[in-house]
Amino acid sequence: MMRNQITNFRNSTGQCSPARLRWNCAGLFGRHADLAWTAIGISAENADLLLDAFPTAKSSGTGTGLSICRSIVEALRGRLCGNVGGAAVISSASVGSLMTLKTGRATRMIKPDLPQRWPKLPAISYYAIAVLSVAAAVVATELLTRLLHAEPIALSMLCAVIFVAWLSGFSPALFAIALALLAFHYYSAPPINSFTWKDNLLAVDISEVPRLILFSTTSLFVAFMISAQSKATENLRRSRDELQVAIEDQKRIEAALLRSEMYLTEAQRLSRTGSFGWSVSSGEIVWSNETFRIFQCDRTTKPTVEFIVQRTHPEDRAAVRLTIDRASSEGKDFNHEYRLLMPDGAVKYVHAVAHAARDASGGIEFIGAVTDTTVARETERKLRRSEGYLAETQHLNRTSSWAWDVHRREWAYRSAEVYRLFGFDSEKGPVPLQAFRDRILPEDRRRNIETASQAIREKTDFEVDFRMALPDGSIRHVHSVGHPVVGGDGDVTELIGAHVDVTEQYAAKQALQRALEKINGAISDANRVSEVIRGVRALANKSDMERVPLDLNDVVREVIALVQRELTSHRISVRTELAPDPPIVHGDRVQLQQVMINLVMNSIEAMEPVRDRSRELVIRSRQDDVHRVLLSVTDCGVGIASDDADRLFKAFFTTKSGGMGMGLSICRSIVEAHGGRLSASRNEGPGATFQFVLPFHQEHAL
Repeated sequence: MMRNQITNFRNSTGQCSPARLRWNCAGLFGRHADLAWTAIGISAENADLLLDAFPTAKSSGTGTGLSICRSIVEALRGRLCGNVGGAAVISSASVGSLMTLKTGRATRMIKPDLPQRWPKLPAISYYAIAVLSVAAAVVATELLTRLLHAEPIALSMLCAVIFVAWLSGFSPALFAIALALLAFHYYSAPPINSFTWKDNLLAVDISEVPRLILFSTTSLFVAFMISAQSKATENLRRSRDELQVAIEDQKRIEAALLRSEMYLTEAQRLSRTGSFGWSVSSGEIVWSNETFRIFQCDRTTKPTVEFIVQRTHPEDRAAVRLTIDRASSEGKDFNHEYRLLMPDGAVKYVHAVAHAARDASGGIEFIGAVTDTTVARETERKLRRSEGYLAETQHLNRTSSWAWDVHRREWAYRSAEVYRLFGFDSEKGPVPLQAFRDRILPEDRRRNIETASQAIREKTDFEVDFRMALPDGSIRHVHSVGHPVVGGDGDVTELIGAHVDVTEQYAAKQALQRALEKINGAISDANRVSEVIRGVRALANKSDMERVPLDLNDVVREVIALVQRELTSHRISVRTELAPDPPIVHGDRVQLQQVMINLVMNSIEAMEPVRDRSRELVIRSRQDDVHRVLLSVTDCGVGIASDDADRLFKAFFTTKSGGMGMGLSICRSIVEAHGGRLSASRNEGPGATFQFVLPFHQEHAL
């Protein structure tokens, strides 16, 4: 009976609720178990006496209950003691560490597989032990009879039965009793007190029958008691081992739970996230330490719905109360953000999220978390302000930033100024890559793509200029710079760069260049005028010219270089057909250059009104059969009127509104001073031709 109570107690400790433990103690300790849970007011002098055998504090008690309890607990390596104030205390390294009771919580113990004290033998082995034990008893009896002249048969057989009952159990003990009876009978058969060979085994004196019955009864009682005691001892040993292993497991579980709770607490502190539980029916709210810290209140403060509403910022209280009322009535999850107004006037931003569930009674309860997002909100506010400053700065200096994802081949980032630069509205959503490329002029598009691809291949920074055509027909000039971002694997992951709108700078540069060209033109004109004046003075004074042998083709090339700016600005192409043999003349280089420049400039001005055909200027040089050099300048301009052909070379005659009528007159004088002749003629098509003839240099002619 006692062994069964111990077993029931050991098997039921896996459910460690207070009610279950009370039931276990009642099954193990009987009615005395109430002492562990209710105050009965025992006296100090009776505290130790109650645990001894036979003393009792009850009028009808036998005094053995607590004594048995004490024995059982001490068998479990513990101690049961009385405590003044009415509580029975179990102090045990096994039982005391077995259970950690918390309100409404139980820890389940897992029964381990324990090693046996020795290997379990086959059942037949226990019967073999019975045979060997009885045989050993027979040998011992024979030896004792011969040596001591005594009759130890009953004691020897009883020892054999006790040994078998303790070692092998009750069933092998019964077999040992049967063998012992046979041995006892054989020992009592004539000649008695001997195990020598006997012929008549059935000849037994009737006086031996009571001895056999007494031996059988005693052996059965002893075998039963010894086997029961052996089994109880084995069960107690196993219980002790199981409890020891369970204690170690419980310690590991408690350490793991403590470590997990420590990690959770630290994680909540680092993430500024607290947890809470709210039972709608009872109104009970449970907070974690971090939740108390977020609300800046002491742990002694009882959290309530009213407290939460009062701690909420006045502008958010209505929304918070509406969320609470809706959650409590509908029993649905909720997720909302609001502000807290702290006692010191500080404002916190929090984000609360909770999941609705049903408790054991069917009521609604919420399990959730609340996160302090103040730092994130402040960071987001600063980030948005920085983005606003950056956007305004980019708008003012016409600069935009972008990032290109190389692997996914898509934009990773584009500032709003990129859309404005390309003539798109960023508020209308993303714009595909092809739409951006279509805005770039075809002659610049391929170069732009190849520059970016080369930067990815070579992992180098890049710069590229391109033009884009906007929907309104305007042309925008863009300067783009960027650099590749190389990942840990050595491959380019992104291109990060910026576009700069340089349209105004380009226009200013063009205006400056045109101004410089005009200045250079004015300087060139001034130089030409100076040379013309010098030539006129030389002609007027009839001073000797600086005549030297000249290659007239070189003079033509020098003149084309001098007037190249005017030719380009007026979009006039020049075609030369020069004599292969150097046409050498004897003359003044500067004066002949002035003649050529004057003829070319007249042709440029004559082609200015032309819009329906290409503007082309043709300069030819050749030699005739009478040792003269001919040089002509042909244009495709407005031509010469028939009435003006004879008056072109007269002084002060001009067909230009702003002309002085001196250029061609001076040119004719220069050519005639070199022994030549200057003439003009109309072309068969549009335009006119001016030609002068100079004699060969004498030495060259010879």
